[in-house]
Amino acid sequence: MNHLSPVRRPFVAKILAGLLGCALMALNAHAQTIEKPAGFPDKQVRLVVPFPAGSPPDLLARIISPSLSNRIGQTVVVDNRSGANGNIGTEHVANSPPDGYSYVVCGITCSTADVFYKNMRYDMRKDLLPVVNFGVFPLVLIVSNNSPFKTAKDLLDYLQKNPGTAYASYGRGGSPHIAAEQLSSIGKVSLTHVPFGSSDPVLDIAAQRVPFMFIPSGTANAKKDIVRSLAVASAQREALLPDLPTMQEVGLKGFQMEAWNALWAPKGTPIDRLEYMNRQINAVLNEPEIRSRFNGAGLRIIGGTRAQLFDYYDQDNKRWHEVAKVRGIVPE
Repeated sequence: MNHLSPVRRPFVAKILAGLLGCALMALNAHAQTIEKPAGFPDKQVRLVVPFPAGSPPDLLARIISPSLSNRIGQTVVVDNRSGANGNIGTEHVANSPPDGYSYVVCGITCSTADVFYKNMRYDMRKDLLPVVNFGVFPLVLIVSNNSPFKTAKDLLDYLQKNPGTAYASYGRGGSPHIAAEQLSSIGKVSLTHVPFGSSDPVLDIAAQRVPFMFIPSGTANAKKDIVRSLAVASAQREALLPDLPTMQEVGLKGFQMEAWNALWAPKGTPIDRLEYMNRQINAVLNEPEIRSRFNGAGLRIIGGTRAQLFDYYDQDNKRWHEVAKVRGIVPE
């Protein structure tokens, strides 16, 4: 028999709800304590960026590092070790102590490294472990603002009638290079690669010395006063670029190119430390301020599990081996 009066019942219910809430908070706090590996981290963590300061991977690392530092309670430093299209910095981390304090920001260049380079001194599948996929800097097809090509279809029509047309890139094996190789493969057009290395090819695009290239959308937006974006290289239209058609929409069925960036650790790093860092970075990626800054930089956030990152890498790596086979590209 219930002896509580109708007036007191809501009051008691609120007390019970409050006690339940406190219990859940205590359980959550305990769970967080268990999830954090004992004694880790107890010193600064390095995010090695295998590209120069100011590059998209560098921008990404510098945006997340303060928030990640706050969450793990240790300083997170960005260490630029550029060269050989990302291979120098990636190799450095592959050979670093597997203690959870060294990571490399590496994405598309890691999935194409064994496609374009021979005598590699590291193996992605054997020497590195996945941590988390940060996201994608969508690539866009650009021409000069003064170019006669107003649409991607205009450019494709021209390429089909003018074999050997040049395109620019920052270097062999980078996302602009392999995007153009995919265009050549799917569009069945002959193109001439002009790698610029350390100089800025966008200026040559603007001056119409080279007709076109692919670049990250954030870079294209920052230089929209001199170059025009014609299409996005992603498989679907980008929410941040709703007016740009995809390369598939303009006739290149199956075209997909994403300049993705992820975090990797040396083989042998304790799994509990990798899982801890995965959860912390996913939390950072969900912070409203971080999401806003990434959106402003043109990054489409992915996040997710370590297994999802490896599957993403594996599919990407296989796709570029297929493109290389069609195009007759061999490692150099």
